[in-house]
Amino acid sequence: MKVPVLFICEDNGLAVHSFRHVRQAYRLPEHAATFGIESRRVEEGWDALAVRQATLDALAVVRTGRPFVLELATGRYKEHVGVGDDFHFGYRSADDIDAWKARDPLILDRKLVEELTPGIEREIAAAVEFAERSPAPGRGELLTDVI
Repeated sequence: MKVPVLFICEDNGLAVHSFRHVRQAYRLPEHAATFGIESRRVEEGWDALAVRQATLDALAVVRTGRPFVLELATGRYKEHVGVGDDFHFGYRSADDIDAWKARDPLILDRKLVEELTPGIEREIAAAVEFAERSPAPGRGELLTDVI
């Protein structure tokens, strides 16, 4: 199959207020395989460095013209829609959220975040400056590189 596309699924294990195992009998990587699509599940989907490496590996496949499904296991701190807590629905507890926070690299590794922040901010500023200096694309370029 010659379709160079990377599908990324952030799987928090929930569909609104029900767990995946209640509503779905299959796992995404196995399902993708039934269509001949290579895939990988990253159990530490909250770890930016693990996700980066998995993405680079997936892109190597995509660049050969094949599709790839990358599934990232992660957590959901807040309710399905909104900024509130949803413990009153009874399907999870504050302890469940605390367990996720105990593994959150943005909480655990403030030093790494502080080290990376200046470089990221410079990269963003350079990209914005480049975009602002660049001429606006013409109407004929609207669909260039769109697959």
